Amino acid sequence: KTASGDVTTGARPGGQGGQSSQRRTNSPARPSSSGRSSVASLSAWWTGDAGQQPSGKPSEPFRHIGDVRAHRDAVTDICMLGEKGQSAADGVSGAAAQPVAAFSVSLDGSLSVIDLGERAVTRRLAVGKLSLGSCGVARDGSALVGSWDNSLYTCSIDYGRVVHRAQAHEDAVSCIATSASGRVVATGSWDSSLKLWAARGGAAGAGKALQPTHYLFDHESEVTCVDVDRAGTLVVSGSASGLVLVHNVSSGEIVRRLDECLGRGASPVAVRWAHNETAVVVCGSDGQTDMLDVATARGGVLCSVDSHLPRSSTVSAAAITPDGLCAVTGTTCGRVTLSSLSLLRSDTKASGAVKVLWQVDASSVGADSSTGGEGHPARAQGGLESPISSALQGQPAHAISAISCGAAGGAGGVRYIMAGTCGGLVRIFSSALR
Repeated sequence: KTASGDVTTGARPGGQGGQSSQRRTNSPARPSSSGRSSVASLSAWWTGDAGQQPSGKPSEPFRHIGDVRAHRDAVTDICMLGEKGQSAADGVSGAAAQPVAAFSVSLDGSLSVIDLGERAVTRRLAVGKLSLGSCGVARDGSALVGSWDNSLYTCSIDYGRVVHRAQAHEDAVSCIATSASGRVVATGSWDSSLKLWAARGGAAGAGKALQPTHYLFDHESEVTCVDVDRAGTLVVSGSASGLVLVHNVSSGEIVRRLDECLGRGASPVAVRWAHNETAVVVCGSDGQTDMLDVATARGGVLCSVDSHLPRSSTVSAAAITPDGLCAVTGTTCGRVTLSSLSLLRSDTKASGAVKVLWQVDASSVGADSSTGGEGHPARAQGGLESPISSALQGQPAHAISAISCGAAGGAGGVRYIMAGTCGGLVRIFSSALR
């Protein structure tokens, strides 16, 4: 399907079956660079003193600073907001990237704005009539919200209302990503499609300026995660089957196919560009996170970390730190883990390197021990069945359903991890860099 809505040869209607009309190519996503050697560099999210305690356990860089009752039901996505509207996930240093607030969306159909300093909800909006599945931040500070009614909403936080609605997909919008400039937006859906949008004449916050440019059907199952590189030239996306694809934003062509999750039967929960777009980080539902080379024709795994999931638990939410060197995962049993992808070289096993840097059992902090936000299991509005609602259905209130992370104040500032739960809480952890 083209931007004008015409269906091209080979595209499958509604995202069901078939092959994409876009030409496949095996060309590398980026020219060869020094990205591989930089894997051993230390992340700013970790000071390098892991494993120095006599007990041999990782030290505790983060502390729980409070909980916010953001919703009545399961939190489905969180996105941190910079001081001037930029997403904290962009990794922009200095005051312009300070995450003084965050957006969260929920199965209860609401969008909440959370003040991190006050640890309180400052505004709450009802968006549409069904559950919400994803959110993103436009460069002007507006919220981009993906709904189960198949729409992409633009919400003005200043005015507290929806300013634009676009029919985005044939099924629920499951994930949203924007480029650093805000001029490229990517959305994924349960209809197995990926849609690319251009912000004409302004940043993505100007909802009416969003125009679809490519409608891609290369995935064969629900799209679960997406990320756009800083330049807005490449987009990486993962689907429930385990397949991860890299597309060229201008042409819509596939430039890379990554099968690591697919090969071990896991689903990608989060993807992110790293090392100046020479690598892609993929967090799998099985607890394994891989950093994959996309700069060379050979490709391969640069480094990998296993978060050692408890029995009968899966990764239900994940995020990658802005520098692309650490992964934050949340599980159905309520565990939040910070893991490093920077302490191990691709060609040398560093003896004694600690890769699980910090871990907390969310069920042991705060007081949310009931099931569901109102004393019942997590449930969706409208009675829809979906991969996400099935995963959250009946989970305890402390189960992690959304994760986000960001940093304030640049070097020497404060790092934040936010974990949304099936009970509607957003748990906030923070640490000052040493």
